[in-house]
Amino acid sequence: MNRIRTLLAIALMAASLTFSLTASAAEVDQPAEEAAASEWKKSFELYFWLPRIYINTADDSDYFKLTLSTILRTLNFMTMIDFNAQKDKWSMGADMIYIHLTDKIKKNNPHPIVDDPAAHVGMRAFISTFGGNYQFFDKGRTELHALAGVRYLYIRLPVEFDIDGVEKFGVDLGGHNWDGVIGMRGKTTFSDSLYMDYYADLGTGQSRNTYQVKLGGGYRFKYFTATIGVRYLRWNFGSSNDLDNLRVIGPYVGAKWLF
Repeated sequence: MNRIRTLLAIALMAASLTFSLTASAAEVDQPAEEAAASEWKKSFELYFWLPRIYINTADDSDYFKLTLSTILRTLNFMTMIDFNAQKDKWSMGADMIYIHLTDKIKKNNPHPIVDDPAAHVGMRAFISTFGGNYQFFDKGRTELHALAGVRYLYIRLPVEFDIDGVEKFGVDLGGHNWDGVIGMRGKTTFSDSLYMDYYADLGTGQSRNTYQVKLGGGYRFKYFTATIGVRYLRWNFGSSNDLDNLRVIGPYVGAKWLF
């Protein structure tokens, strides 16, 4: 527990230091021409992740697999956004995902949210990764950024079981999770319109470990940039959680605006 608290504290301090340095960089006195040339560059992306979700409980007694068709069929609400602001070599960003799945299907439906026709599962989850970045490489068409920050997860899985139509009972799985993360992101530009971007992080805290990889690209149109890629996100939880692991993997599409 002390190791986890120490690592989480280090990640939080690293993110706070990055934010402080970023803010300080913005406040340095510059000539008007230089200040205009180094203004904040911001981006806002609205995207739609199309994943498969795999969940194991801590005692391995239950395994849930949510396919894309299941997610679309039981989707109640979903929003996914990414924001980034950069000035010179320093930047800050936040990625936020909210998804709410609800299963209102009766037990006699042949396609419930899980394989067991007597089990009904809903899901409400909020995921956010936020922190600071420093650009340490910029040569030709490629740039690389080191990053430090925090990942937050809130997930609730209300599960209702129906035993032979006679007895019903339910359990509520999930909870809150905080982890410090470090990693790297980068971008390679092929032309004025086409680029590829990549991202990887890993961390620990209340989880044993968590990590994420993302590979994508974008094409710039006149008023926005179309984005596409694939993303993998995983948690391996500690003994304090009633879930053992959570995996989210799949492609995404989106639209990004620069301002």
